[in-house]
Amino acid sequence: MKERLILHDLVGPLPASLSESRKVVLFSASPAVKPCVGCFGCWLKTPGVCVIPDRGQAFAPLLGQCGTFVIVSRLVFGGYSADVKSVLDRGIGYMLPFFTVIKGETHHAPRFKGRFHLKVLFYGSASDGEGRAAAQGLVRANAVNLCAKSHEVLFFESAQEAADELRREASE
Repeated sequence: MKERLILHDLVGPLPASLSESRKVVLFSASPAVKPCVGCFGCWLKTPGVCVIPDRGQAFAPLLGQCGTFVIVSRLVFGGYSADVKSVLDRGIGYMLPFFTVIKGETHHAPRFKGRFHLKVLFYGSASDGEGRAAAQGLVRANAVNLCAKSHEVLFFESAQEAADELRREASE
């Protein structure tokens, strides 16, 4: 089992210590994966694996193997960048097509037994509190939907600052 899965939309090289670690899987949102078409093939035809034949097929199984899931994304209208969102959408096979009730809300049941910590690093201008509040609400909802054991959200003014945070974590 890999310790950490990092989904990112950063351009340029990431800290070498990340890519060299056996405990880290880097999944770049670029080049963009094809968008989810809502066919439910990942639930019915190839359980847990997307049927669209591109690198997005590998994403849901990786979620099932990680202890920490880190998302690094440009903050766009209180949410993820389009490329990061496409990868996340393609990971729906991580969940089962069946439903369960969590804290009085209906959600998909988990496919995998392991639970991960969800950490999201947003970068870019978020001058208003509204954008940050929306992003925090989105991550909180994603944590519930993905059955994460915990979650946290950090904001950075630039992509470089977010990459520096990854570098800092890698050196610990």
